[in-house]
Amino acid sequence: MPFECGLAYGAMHFSKAQNRDFLLMTAQDYEDKKALSDLAGIDAKYHRNQAESLIAAVRGFLANKRKGVRGHQGIFRRFQAFQNNLPDALKLAANRHTLEEVQSLDYIAEWTQLATRWMQEFPD
Repeated sequence: MPFECGLAYGAMHFSKAQNRDFLLMTAQDYEDKKALSDLAGIDAKYHRNQAESLIAAVRGFLANKRKGVRGHQGIFRRFQAFQNNLPDALKLAANRHTLEEVQSLDYIAEWTQLATRWMQEFPD
């Protein structure tokens, strides 16, 4: 995390484009302080490995940039519905991947494809 955060902070700080910023997140409270010494007032959002907390933090970050962003509980309910339907979506897509594989970061492209298809079939 320190390397990627340093790149993001450097891009934000030295960018010629205005209004660059980023959202720093970590699972454990103050975990960022162990590896990162100076972020000049940028505070991390702690999600404690809870999907709803993570969604709330990302939603809040995006809502500062754009009006009309749905509430985090609505987004979380949609996420839960997708997660519940994921086994059936895998069967229909005949991906030949296991549920555990698709839920890992190594299969993010496949997960994103399934999520996109699901959102088209079940718009809200």
